Amino acid sequence: MADKKTWNSLSSPNIKLTHDVMIIAPLEKDIRKYIRQEYELINPYDPTKYTSLSSWNREAEAWYRKLDPDDETKRNIIKNASFDLGARRQASIGFDLDVDNGYVGARFQDTTLNRFADYFLDELNSLIDYYNVNAVKKVVSSSNSRIENYHGKVKNGRMDFSGNGGKFRYLYDMPFPGMKYNLNQTLEGLFELQKKIESGETIDRSRLEGDIKKYVGTSVLGRGELDGFELIRQYLEDLKKTYFKRNGTAKLELLDAINRKLVDQTEEELYRLSRPGSPL
Repeated sequence: MADKKTWNSLSSPNIKLTHDVMIIAPLEKDIRKYIRQEYELINPYDPTKYTSLSSWNREAEAWYRKLDPDDETKRNIIKNASFDLGARRQASIGFDLDVDNGYVGARFQDTTLNRFADYFLDELNSLIDYYNVNAVKKVVSSSNSRIENYHGKVKNGRMDFSGNGGKFRYLYDMPFPGMKYNLNQTLEGLFELQKKIESGETIDRSRLEGDIKKYVGTSVLGRGELDGFELIRQYLEDLKKTYFKRNGTAKLELLDAINRKLVDQTEEELYRLSRPGSPL
């Protein structure tokens, strides 16, 4: 049976393959000050026009993202940031680094990164559908729906977390800033946390790590009958709101995380191909 999350990601009639030439460039989070320096020249910050400096910063980052890759201003921003980070060699296809300090890494084109962001959104939406209140009720009440709903399982009259459809399949381990656990581990941690809260167990918040601790004491557990997935639903909605309903820093963090994951996987693949016995 085809995996629905995979199908959602690949079934578009307009899907196109990409061909990236990877260049050595700083991550966008490392070049923000250069973006703001350039934007200051064309639109100086005026406190009477903006509610805060942060709103002006977001506008500057949005301006930068709209620049064509070949735009001279954009190229100069990247060049200056690369020099500041200590890059001593620029490789035409990446992986040949000579860095004295800071981090300089290969980067995929924005079109490629945004495509993978859409894949991530497809996975996220599939999980939001999977944990929908009505979908959970259907799994509990109908054994046939447990197969339709990615093999959802029921224990003690409740849907259990063990169904494969309730987890990210491909993009669960993106290296978001400050993330202690991967996304699937976080989902499972929230499921276990809610069970403890519902049983009346005292929660030692100091022993929790990562995003899980943010959901201790959340108000979603005080809204009528519970099915065990209230914290997970809130977490998934928060992910979507953070990375897809807001612009600025959060979107840059998402694209940076996707880029690091793709670069790591590409490097791993090249390593495997270069080992003795490789078909190449």
